[in-house]
Amino acid sequence: MEDFDVILYVDATKISQRKIFQKRKARVDEAMRWSIGTENNREYHTVWEKGEYCVALGKPGKEALPGYRGKNNPYDMRPTIFYRKVDMEKNTLKS
Repeated sequence: MEDFDVILYVDATKISQRKIFQKRKARVDEAMRWSIGTENNREYHTVWEKGEYCVALGKPGKEALPGYRGKNNPYDMRPTIFYRKVDMEKNTLKS
């Protein structure tokens, strides 16, 4: 996995829309090929990590689910922050 900053970095001194487009398109094409889990058991793909934190995209996202009441998007993903490999949203202390 490449460092997230390197993936998105664009040299502002030599801006080339063709280069930028190809880089972004390659990332989208890669994500479309990632494996897909189920609603209750998403398949997570890490896009950034540092220390004990990581950001991952879970497939499928809500727009990819059969019961979604909008325009279906089979490539939808759910962004998730993990700390020590634990989903921060599911394990946040409630006050």
